[in-house]
Amino acid sequence: MGFIVPALYFGGNGNKQEAFKKYILVQNIIVTALSVPILLAAREKPPHPPSIFGGVFILFGLIGSVIFGILLDKYGKYKLTTNIISLAVSVAVALTFWTLPSQNTFLLSANNGMIGFFLTPMLSTSYTFAVELTFPVPESISNGMMVMVSQIYGSAIVSNYIDFLI
Repeated sequence: MGFIVPALYFGGNGNKQEAFKKYILVQNIIVTALSVPILLAAREKPPHPPSIFGGVFILFGLIGSVIFGILLDKYGKYKLTTNIISLAVSVAVALTFWTLPSQNTFLLSANNGMIGFFLTPMLSTSYTFAVELTFPVPESISNGMMVMVSQIYGSAIVSNYIDFLI
């Protein structure tokens, strides 16, 4: 669906900005239409409000993206930054699983914020590092190849383990 809908809007020679606005509107309508049944089905309140965890994850992810973006622009150490972020995400996820049985909302929020701080900048750092490694190749091609490989890998994993998911 994600690669069919843009082709419907950006195929012609018309105004690209208007087409993009229509595309965003249609994508929001599709996401909303698919989310409403889930919201209607989940009527019980969870023991921990998930909005706290999501908000903390996003807030610290934005802060981490800004900080790591500034560091990458200043020093240009892509491999070192990628390795540090990968190690920190691994430690943060391990700490989260370790503190999960405690059901302490503050502690889980702090761990979730730490995951967001390191995990959100990982994507942009990896794409920037790939663009730097494949310099003569245009940026869109190297990023497209990375996305293509991840989509193929994800499809293979889902198709192999679909019996466990259903």
